[in-house]
Amino acid sequence: MSVCSRDHRIEAKNRCDVEKTDFLLYAIYGKMKTIILLMENTI
Repeated sequence: MSVCSRDHRIEAKNRCDVEKTDFLLYAIYGKMKTIILLMENTI
């Protein structure tokens, strides 16, 4: 995340936003996977 704090150009900002979005999607995907596994174990 050092790219966005230092560089305020549009390209750097866009790259940073993409990294944040990918991280969020990955985190949500991980949570969903965990929930599905838990549900399968309880059934």
